[in-house]
Amino acid sequence: MQEIIKEIEDNLVKYNQFGKSDVCRLFHGRGGCFEGYQHLNIDLFGEVVFVVAFVRVEQGFFEKLSKSILDQLPVVNLVFLQTRFGERASLVYSYKRDLGLELLNPDTRVSYNFSGDGSFYEQGLKFFLLKNIDQNFGFFTDTFMVRDYILKNSDGKRILNLFAYTCAFSIFAIAGGATNVVNVDMNKNLLNHGKQNHLANNQDLRKVSFLPYPIMRSISRIRKYGPYDIIICDPPSAQKSSFNIKKEYQKLFRSAAGMLADNGVFVACCNAPSITYSEFLEILDHSSCNTSLSYEGRIDQTFSYKERDLERGLKALIFRKKQS
Repeated sequence: MQEIIKEIEDNLVKYNQFGKSDVCRLFHGRGGCFEGYQHLNIDLFGEVVFVVAFVRVEQGFFEKLSKSILDQLPVVNLVFLQTRFGERASLVYSYKRDLGLELLNPDTRVSYNFSGDGSFYEQGLKFFLLKNIDQNFGFFTDTFMVRDYILKNSDGKRILNLFAYTCAFSIFAIAGGATNVVNVDMNKNLLNHGKQNHLANNQDLRKVSFLPYPIMRSISRIRKYGPYDIIICDPPSAQKSSFNIKKEYQKLFRSAAGMLADNGVFVACCNAPSITYSEFLEILDHSSCNTSLSYEGRIDQTFSYKERDLERGLKALIFRKKQS
């Protein structure tokens, strides 16, 4: 347990370098660097902490961990335990500073009333947790360095954000000076949440489009909004029914080459631990033989969290379109 607390302390110091931020991956057990805790990730979202377990966790362990987190982080009022094994993710327990432990019904969607508004900040930009938080929370802490890359490379650029989710990349792009951003995700409710995130940062919605399209069937419609200077592709790794990484990434990669302006950049992300960095690069390199895109490098993730095997952590690769 002390090993977890020490890592949380170290990560809080590290993220405080980036100004106003109260969201981060506090503990990355899935990286394999902490013996006995490989099944555990811990994320901070403002006043709320989520302990995500990929195996069954005993009530006593969660209760002890929650007390330690609350002692360590005075701003946190609520800790959740979410389990992710079997058919679906489920919230199992909550631990509230003033009420203690509560057993939740794993078969019921949870819409929790926070003491605040469920908001949190990364690099001074404001976001909100999703109202129904039993599945996903509305923000992925592990893509911190990708968001930082977008913030620093978007000035004057036209951006396409594929699998936009709640539009975090879009918000960082506009903050970084992008002239316009096109967000595409087939889930209209998530895009609407993304729109609220934009408004929370007083960003001009005339610069932002929200397209509720099935991406693989809508390439021609998406192309009309281009050409783009940066295309970001961060598909869900756990939803094989909506996007098969091995089969469909190649098709999307080839389509992206035709939508990019000269010298444009394609940011290809993959968070499936079953696919190594080498395998992912091979998938895209094989496709690039028939396109004008060339591999430029990998966005370094080592700042964000510890990984024993960098081959299996988050893959975020940069490809650039050659000038014609």
